Amino acid sequence: MSGIVSTGSNVTNLQLGDVFLNVDAARLAVLGVDEDRLSRGSVVVGDVPQRPRAFQPRQDLMARFDAHQTRTSVVCAMTGMRGVGKTQLAAAYARARIDAGWRLVAWVDADNPASVLAGLGSVAASLGMSTGSADAAAVAAMVRHWLETDGHDCLVVFDNANDLDGLRAYLPAAGAAEVVITSTRQGARNLGPVVEVDVFTEEETLAFLAARTGLSDDTGARQLAAEMGWLPLGLAQAAAVIAKQRLSYGTYTERLRAVRLDDYLERVEGDTYPHRVAEAVMLSLEAAEAADVSGAGRGVMNLLALLSPAGVSRAILHAAAAMGVISAATEPTRKPASPGSESEPIPAERADAAIGRLADWSLLTFSVNGSAIMAHRLIKRVVRELRMADGTYAALAELAGHLLANLGDAMGARVWEHPAEASELVGHVTALHDHVTGRLDDTSAPAHVIRSLRLWALWLVNTLGDRPAVAISIGVPLTAEYERVLGADHFDTLMSCNNLATALQAAGRLDEATLLFERTLADRERVLGTHHPMTLTSRNNLAGAYREAGRVDEAISLYEMAVASRERVLGQDDPETLATRSNLALTYHQAGRHDAAVSLLERTLADGERALGGAEPRTLTLRNNLACAYLETGRPDDGLALLTAVLTDRERVLGPGHPDTLASRISLAFAMQVSGSESEAISVLERALTDSEQVLGADHPMTLTARLHLAVSYQQAGRLGEALPRYERTAADAERLLGSGDARTLNARTHLAGVYQAAGRLDEAVELFERTLGDYEKVLGADHSGTRLARANLAGVYHLAGQPSDAIKQGERLVSDNQRILGNDHPETINSRNNLAVAYGAAGKLDQAIALLETTLADSVRVLGTDHPATLRPRANLASAHFDAGQPGEAIRLLEQARLSNERMLGADHLNTLASRTDLAVAYWQAGRRREAISLFERTLADSERILGADHPFTKAARDYVKAAAAETI
Repeated sequence: MSGIVSTGSNVTNLQLGDVFLNVDAARLAVLGVDEDRLSRGSVVVGDVPQRPRAFQPRQDLMARFDAHQTRTSVVCAMTGMRGVGKTQLAAAYARARIDAGWRLVAWVDADNPASVLAGLGSVAASLGMSTGSADAAAVAAMVRHWLETDGHDCLVVFDNANDLDGLRAYLPAAGAAEVVITSTRQGARNLGPVVEVDVFTEEETLAFLAARTGLSDDTGARQLAAEMGWLPLGLAQAAAVIAKQRLSYGTYTERLRAVRLDDYLERVEGDTYPHRVAEAVMLSLEAAEAADVSGAGRGVMNLLALLSPAGVSRAILHAAAAMGVISAATEPTRKPASPGSESEPIPAERADAAIGRLADWSLLTFSVNGSAIMAHRLIKRVVRELRMADGTYAALAELAGHLLANLGDAMGARVWEHPAEASELVGHVTALHDHVTGRLDDTSAPAHVIRSLRLWALWLVNTLGDRPAVAISIGVPLTAEYERVLGADHFDTLMSCNNLATALQAAGRLDEATLLFERTLADRERVLGTHHPMTLTSRNNLAGAYREAGRVDEAISLYEMAVASRERVLGQDDPETLATRSNLALTYHQAGRHDAAVSLLERTLADGERALGGAEPRTLTLRNNLACAYLETGRPDDGLALLTAVLTDRERVLGPGHPDTLASRISLAFAMQVSGSESEAISVLERALTDSEQVLGADHPMTLTARLHLAVSYQQAGRLGEALPRYERTAADAERLLGSGDARTLNARTHLAGVYQAAGRLDEAVELFERTLGDYEKVLGADHSGTRLARANLAGVYHLAGQPSDAIKQGERLVSDNQRILGNDHPETINSRNNLAVAYGAAGKLDQAIALLETTLADSVRVLGTDHPATLRPRANLASAHFDAGQPGEAIRLLEQARLSNERMLGADHLNTLASRTDLAVAYWQAGRRREAISLFERTLADSERILGADHPFTKAARDYVKAAAAETI
């Protein structure tokens, strides 16, 4: 088939409406990083400790570090004791590497497997290797592999490593990266070259004590050091008390010997906990408390002992002070109680003063940038055991739980505005749970508070939407605990199940999520009743999982039941009813029931405007969904008008940086593309991309969506040189961040293959389309809508690459699948029949092509209407087939209809209208109607130059037609 061929817009698969970002990086494979970040200076991850006062450089040990720069250095305490200065020595090495401008310096808390994975996840994110929804272990492995291949001038410190076998999996096996491990475990010497750190030498001890105390009594210093075992941490604690209380070495030593450790602290068989250091810590605590008239320092230490070992932000401690929590934590009662009005608020400056005094007593340290406040693990352990001994541990744990809950309440639902703060709260919740595990009766009030807090943390991570692996790590043990303590049918147990299923769905584990949603729905129906609000929520969630899995009929059935129940129980105007009705309408649209979808969306929007108000955020979502339905059903002007209004309202109500506002800007730009306003679309998308990068980050899925749409706009505007690198970057980023099987990765790859096709790079396009179809079939199954679209794209590129038999094979399979799944009258089925007919024509099977196009055109007119954009494609292709069959009169009649339809529906200046005019001019020329052809060619060129500009590819093609007509070479 020669002449004019239109295969439709199969390559474009842009997501419309509110953008719901369910990240799935479980199949992460690509190990790239953002080199721009590394080129701007050292990337520092984690809280590298500041240089302490009177730090002893221990040059012999630092020299041994330098001797092991080939790959991996391991720091191991020869005596196995804590407090010999391993961490400070590693920190000095890290600070030196920062000063030297190394590309990466990362400080990872290696106290337990979860903290190792969390730390390596932070490394990945800081390098531009966002964790997405990958399993945390997979992300850690990705960091390791990158260090192996590109780790020059990179240092990773694993501080306080305990699980050496588990850590081994994340140590690079090759390459130039340096890894430092601090550990009390002698087995660490098996991980690499060893730098044994022992206690201070006499020279180091005397210099340290003299600098910290100002005393010149070397004899007394030696006696004290001998009593402390020459241990740096103990000497630091002693020096702080001596300096602050102006004691002599002898007086302090006598007091140290008088402390009865066993009266206070729990002993653990086989533990290397040094008695004298613990006693020194207790003396420092007592001295600091005695010198602190306000008592705030004791409250700060009590709270820090239960929160994350990575440190606590100053903002949280300020909030705790303002809420009266620090006052309450100063003297927690033996009976658990939440902080009340009787707890004295403390001004921020008093809290800072207390923190400063504790640092003076060497009980606290600060991160390099001062944002995090930390205490040594041994110091925190002493504090916890003191509270266990005096019977206030449970009350203190409950108080810390109330603090975190109050901070969460203050954050509210707008967690997207505070992602770093929200993530920190999750870390504190996890640490608090770890500290109380095995210490509290599961049925006690503190245990209940902390369990509820973990349920909130699970919701919080789900709401942030960027770390489903973390949500799963919280949800799995939490759900098991709820089932064990409260029973499988308890309200909170079912809530935990629902939230865990949501995390599984976000992680791409759709089969597991669906099973858990099904089980939760069945349990809620049995326990709460068919019409309970939580049962209706479960039904809605399960329907959403079915819809995502392509089980559209089951989704519709559940949504219809949920709508009916919510209307009966909650009322027709309840926001939950409106949301479920909108979901049902969108599923109708997915099933091809477009009229029903638009009608239901219009009704739902009218109800929402009446019940909630026109500017309420949920009403704006309903209006947005209707607008997108208009766009996809041939009503671009209506869709554009609605989306413009939605963006204006969201900017006013939610603010320009809200994710919904960013999504509206992307949807509006797409509407502009559909309406032919390419320059306006590009302007809107360029702002959307800039805003998304600033607000959400370069690797956020919303940012990828904005970049992809901008590439599409550049391509449609003829700016292929700008479009192609953005397509390539988006496809690579999506695969790196989301995984090769994520729907958005496949969508980005589809667009890249499409632009290769448009650029004539057909071999690359074929390979990429074939790979994409294979991944769709593997991940989503042969019948999924995405798989069928991928098959359509592959058939199209086979046609262009001159492989008609392959195009026909894929096209016939696609038509059969669409007829079976969607029915003969579905627009996708109609379009697939159009494309199959084109393949028949290319293979010289004109009779089959014309017969199929005639029935396809008739069905499209009957189902969609004469002027629908989808009807124009078979009409143009049928015209081309008639030309090839020697029937120019019939071809011209069809092309004249197409031109009129485009002008009527899209306007005289739309690109599709210009294209239909060109098609008709070519037909006139081939039919010998040269004067009409030349007039139409010239008019099209003039309009194209005015609308698209002189350099647009379409304008250049129009100019070539005018020249060819003048030379009579068409």
